[in-house]
Order: sequence, then structure tokens, then C-alpha cells
Amino acid sequence: MNTSSMAEVSCRYRVTPYLHFPFLASQWQSPMSNENHSFAHNKPGRDSVVIVNHMHELYSVARKEEPNVIDICHFAFTYDMMYGNIFVH
Repeated sequence: MNTSSMAEVSCRYRVTPYLHFPFLASQWQSPMSNENHSFAHNKPGRDSVVIVNHMHELYSVARKEEPNVIDICHFAFTYDMMYGNIFVH
């Protein structure tokens, strides 16, 4: 499949127009709002499931074959002003 065809398919399969980097999501919590990593840990898990499933569907339709794990790999980063965590989905 050529690049223009993949671009057409990707426009129809957008999760959101605000998702610029489908391989990376970031969540941060401010200690000033009494939230910490225990709040932030659940968010990338939820978000990453949606993104990975969506990328699997996108690549399946665009390429007409099953995507491999590397194609749909997603990284999530959480930060609370003191500590950072990186999750691979």
C-alpha cells in the first residue's frame, strides 16, 4: 500500500484529532492537588488500551495484514514533579 493510501485510511481511523504521537502518551499529577502516582498509574493503562487497539485496527485495514507487536507498541509516561515512570504497552 502506498503512502497516500495509508494517509487516507488513517484520516478515517483517527481516535482523536489531538493525538499527534500515537506511540507516546503522557500523564502528570500535581502534588499541589493532592494527587500522585496512584492516580496517574490508572490513566495510561486506560488510554494505552484504547490506543493499542485502535492502532491494531488501523494497521489491519491499511495494510490488509496483521500488524506485529512493534507496529502497535505504545509508551506511556507518568510524572508527579518528583518521579517519572515509563510503561510499555
